[in-house]
Amino acid sequence: MASLAGMLRDAGYLVTGIGPGDLPPMSTLLAELGIPVMAGFRGENLEPRPDLVVVGNAVSRGNPEVEALLAAAIPYARCPRR
Repeated sequence: MASLAGMLRDAGYLVTGIGPGDLPPMSTLLAELGIPVMAGFRGENLEPRPDLVVVGNAVSRGNPEVEALLAAAIPYARCPRR
């Protein structure tokens, strides 16, 4: 996910991240790329409304942020499981 975030940022997109918090080496890489990461999964993280949410395979239905994006009909892409 961090590599994808970096590529999208380099292509000119505004990219933010959400996760469980400070988890090196990914959190370190995202910080070095200048990509802000919000700790914790909350519906409020979807403000301002994003154009697209990429949902990692570590979260599923029942996650408060996933439920909020579904309720708000925000377009999303799901990363496939390995």
